Amino acid sequence: MPDFERDGSDLNVLYKSEYNIGFRIHQRGMGLYYKRLKHITGLRKSFLDISMTTLRHPKEIRMNGTAQERKKFVYGKMNSVFSLEALAGYMNTIGRKPDKSSVEVRYAYAIGGGISFAKPYYYQLIPNKENKDIPNYRPFRENSFTLDSVIGRAPYLVGFDEMKLRPYISAHTNISLDLSPYRNLVKTLQAGIQLNYYPIPLKMMAFQPGEMFMILFSLSFGLGERW
Repeated sequence: MPDFERDGSDLNVLYKSEYNIGFRIHQRGMGLYYKRLKHITGLRKSFLDISMTTLRHPKEIRMNGTAQERKKFVYGKMNSVFSLEALAGYMNTIGRKPDKSSVEVRYAYAIGGGISFAKPYYYQLIPNKENKDIPNYRPFRENSFTLDSVIGRAPYLVGFDEMKLRPYISAHTNISLDLSPYRNLVKTLQAGIQLNYYPIPLKMMAFQPGEMFMILFSLSFGLGERW
């Protein structure tokens, strides 16, 4: 006889643990996440969500430099930012699957925090006449150089040793669908909203104020397993 618990075809089997890993995108960036869940009751789970995402300012506009290779850059950008965060919370099942062709609907809420890594954004400028062979890299300073003097963006590692850390507190809620036809496998689609608070404002663009509050609308897709 087939082992329904092993192959996941029995929808009445309750697995204690679950994980999924996937891709997350929001209106200001994208990244990867890992989520570990554990059943508390038949319809309620606790979870830990760890993610790393990029973050950009909504005022960013890409431009082409003046060099022959036409390197792209963002004029006025002061920091390139990526964030590492951890959230802990609970997930509740609204509707379980009555059969394989249906989906499971859940909602979740979590709190936690993270760190945004702000690396100064450097520009490559037209070299000085005295040192034409030496690359001219500078961060953006208001009134320090003009748009027509920019060749393009400097290599990413320039300014890495000047990186600053900006911690933040986060609250998140979402609704998700489990699309997998098998109980031992996870295929999840999730839509969420998140509020971040920075005690030290996060500065990303010149001529724009540093941000203390940030609202992010996200969409995630992940695959995983139950056991």
